[in-house]
Amino acid sequence: MESLYESYDEFRLFEIGDGSSKPFKVSGPNPKVVLKDMIKARGDRTSDDGWFDDDEKSVWTFSGDKGTDYTIEIAWNIQKKLGKPMRFIKNPKTYRKYQFRMNIGFYAKVKPSTGTEFDIGDEDDTERTTNLGEQYRVLATVVDTAIPVINEVTKEFSIDTIYIIPKADKGEDESVHNKRGKFYLAYLKKQIKKIKDKVTVTADKYIGGFLIRGGHISGSGGGDIGYIRNEK
Repeated sequence: MESLYESYDEFRLFEIGDGSSKPFKVSGPNPKVVLKDMIKARGDRTSDDGWFDDDEKSVWTFSGDKGTDYTIEIAWNIQKKLGKPMRFIKNPKTYRKYQFRMNIGFYAKVKPSTGTEFDIGDEDDTERTTNLGEQYRVLATVVDTAIPVINEVTKEFSIDTIYIIPKADKGEDESVHNKRGKFYLAYLKKQIKKIKDKVTVTADKYIGGFLIRGGHISGSGGGDIGYIRNEK
C-alpha cells in the first residue's frame, strides 16, 4: 500500500512542474556570453569533427537556504551540419549551418563526515538534492538558468541533442523512472514550452536519461515516455 508520504511526493512532483518554486540567485555567465564562447569555439568545424569531446563548459554557482552550495554545468559541443543543397532550404538567410549538443548537470558541494575540506564530484554527492529538502527550488534554479541559455544560443546554432541524465540513488537504475527521473519529467513536460525552437523530449535506453532533440518528432518511438513536444 502506498504511504501518505509517497502519495504526497507524487502530488508534489506534478505540482512543481508548473515552475512556481522561486529560483535561487545564481552567479555565472549570462546567455550572451555563452553564445559568444560557442561562436569562438566553432572555428572551422566540419561535419566530420567528433561529437564526444566537449568544446567547453559553462559554470554557474548558487547557495540554497540550508547553506549548501551548488554548481550548474552546461557542457557543449559544436559541429557543422552535413551539406544540404541550398535549393532544399526554405529560408537560406536564416538557415543555421552549425548545430550543438549539450549536457546539463548540477551537483551539491557537500561537507564530508570527517575533515574540513568540501568534496566536489564524489559519486555519492553528485546531484544530492533530494535529501536536502530544497530540491524544488534547486531544480527551478537549474531550469531558470538553462532555458535562457538555450534560447540565446539557438539564435546562431540549431539543437541536435541536449542530454539530461537523472542520477540513481543506491538500489536504483539510471533511468527516467527512478525518483529523480520522475522529478525531472514533471518539469520537462511543462517547462519545455519556454524553449523557443521546436524540440521533442524522448527517453534514451542506452544512457538512462532524457534527450531533448531539435524539431518536432512523431511516431511510435521515444522510449518509455514517447515523444513530448513543445507545441503551443
